[in-house]
Amino acid sequence: MSLLSRKVLYALVLILIVSFSIAGYEFYVIQVQDAKIREQTASIQEQKKSIEGQRVIIYGMNETIISLNGQNYEMRLAVEKKDQIIRDFERQVEDLSNALNNSTQWPDLEALKAFLGDDRTDEHPYVKGSYECEEFALDLQKAAYKKGYFLSIQYVTVGLLERYGWEYQAPRTMTHVCNLAFVIKQNAFYIIEPQTDEIAFLVYAD
Repeated sequence: MSLLSRKVLYALVLILIVSFSIAGYEFYVIQVQDAKIREQTASIQEQKKSIEGQRVIIYGMNETIISLNGQNYEMRLAVEKKDQIIRDFERQVEDLSNALNNSTQWPDLEALKAFLGDDRTDEHPYVKGSYECEEFALDLQKAAYKKGYFLSIQYVTVGLLERYGWEYQAPRTMTHVCNLAFVIKQNAFYIIEPQTDEIAFLVYAD
């Protein structure tokens, strides 16, 4: 074999060695990158599991917050209801104190009119057989007692009441129940129609 042939052969062998070396290195790099990719994929999966777990925890916390808000709302309603009961009780005590301590008669006509203006007995619907003139008069009397004033119950004829301009769809001889109030300043008795809050002068006390 000539010198030239040997050089060519050596060159080819060298090229093959270098080629195999490069191919081996590239394969090594690919293997390393593949391992890193698998490692990163596994890490991402773990992170996904962690995120999902946190999401479940957050959902549970939201449910707890919603439940607590509902309990807080119910407690607030209960406190408001209790406060309303206390206020109602205090008003009842005040009304009872007025009934015990105030004058039993009406100080003036303005006080009587103001009471009738605030009272709602006249707004009750008339129900034949169950809520008629007697019930109107009794409820108005109870309302006056709660404010510390006295109203009597009076049975009168329709004819008597029509003298004051009050109109009724009933015979003049039929009896009707109304209220009677004594007013100190005017020193007079007044008839009250509890179904309409109308007031009519009846007579002076002396």
